[in-house]
Amino acid sequence: MKKILLVSVLLILLMLIVIPIGYAGAPPPPPPDMKFVGPAIVGAITIMPGGELAIIATFSGHCRGIPFTLGPESFGGDFNDVTPEFLEGQTLGFMGQGEFPIPSDCAPAKGGYGTEVLIFNVTKFTKIGNLITADVVALSLVPK
Repeated sequence: MKKILLVSVLLILLMLIVIPIGYAGAPPPPPPDMKFVGPAIVGAITIMPGGELAIIATFSGHCRGIPFTLGPESFGGDFNDVTPEFLEGQTLGFMGQGEFPIPSDCAPAKGGYGTEVLIFNVTKFTKIGNLITADVVALSLVPK
């Protein structure tokens, strides 16, 4: 009887640890009329403070074997508030549009020029002094 009770308690504790890990790192869901699609854009982002309430970010990565770099680009926010959760759901760029366009060859079948690309997943997040680095995966947000 003691063994069953001990195993039950251990299983409950394990579930309490594993379930939150499974949901950590999930980006906010897209609006009901939108969906995330590939091809995935994979790379590393480097973030530094850019002055009062500004952050400077540079992305270097690839999609479909095409390497490219975005930035450095400045956007609003407090450097001290940057976390993996902060980055997920942030706009990485737009297909073939803007000052730092994502190559049009990376565009999804549905979408194309001007399609918004959002950071979908953040791993290897490291913050040392005034420098943040992280590996990110970005996907396009297109109408359903």
